[in-house]
Amino acid sequence: MSAGQFSSSLVPRVLRILASCVLALPCLAQSSAAIPGDVTGIWFDANHPGWGIGLAQQNDAVLATLFVYDASGAPVWYVASRLESHGVNFDPCGTMPLTGPLYRTQWLSFGSASSPQGSMQVQPVGTLTVTVPTAPNASSVGCDLNSAAVQYSIDGVQSTVSVTRQTWSSNQARLYAQFAGGLVFSAPASSLCQDLSSLLPFGGRQFSINGSADDANPIGVRLLWGTGIDTACEIRGTYSQGGQLGAVSGTLSCGPIGSSLVSVGSIRLSSLYVSDSGLVAAVALDINSCHYLGTLSGARRP
Repeated sequence: MSAGQFSSSLVPRVLRILASCVLALPCLAQSSAAIPGDVTGIWFDANHPGWGIGLAQQNDAVLATLFVYDASGAPVWYVASRLESHGVNFDPCGTMPLTGPLYRTQWLSFGSASSPQGSMQVQPVGTLTVTVPTAPNASSVGCDLNSAAVQYSIDGVQSTVSVTRQTWSSNQARLYAQFAGGLVFSAPASSLCQDLSSLLPFGGRQFSINGSADDANPIGVRLLWGTGIDTACEIRGTYSQGGQLGAVSGTLSCGPIGSSLVSVGSIRLSSLYVSDSGLVAAVALDINSCHYLGTLSGARRP
């Protein structure tokens, strides 16, 4: 079975099992740290097709379903009724472990005529930890919200695997629109770096996104904005997507309206989320030896 076939067939089973977990397993009452973004999705390891983990996030709690194989090769489901985090690791990606007890469950068939009280059996078998990055950074490989590390123990046997969120469809075309919003950068970490407000025109609060003018680059994206008076800027780059989040890597250029734009530096939009109401993304801009971090957000205009 391929990874794609596995993911498609997994969805209805995940929903059924999640529902049974919510009804049957108690949720922990401990306080937890806020989980940035949304880890909901089907995660799998391309090197192990037919194996995977489903995560469903609600506020700061995550429900997990783990689909693995036992010692005899038979498929087995395990569930974690609630994964929680109590802090962020001090590493370049700001990784956050989401941890909770792992259970083996047994119940009558969903097609059974009756479901008597006490028919649900729950047996603790170990723990499950899903570690996700919280600080995507263009200069750090692997710091994206579509990659995670999974560690679990079942009856004393430890396993560790790297997983990627399943991509269902491309959101590139949904980017093409007019937006009200803009870029906001934090102050540079180094005092030797100039503040961006004196370098780039951020007075304009409207921008447009469309495909690249280069027909030979079907995954090209062009983001254009200006002051409305004398200066314009554009981000021209290549689109990529992992899971439900996208990214654009390319060049930021600025210049007088009506003239050729001059390259300012390299830029990357990461953790790009597009919806019917707008978009939001993390931004990393490199100008010479200066590194700037910020956000891009916009509300979709008619």
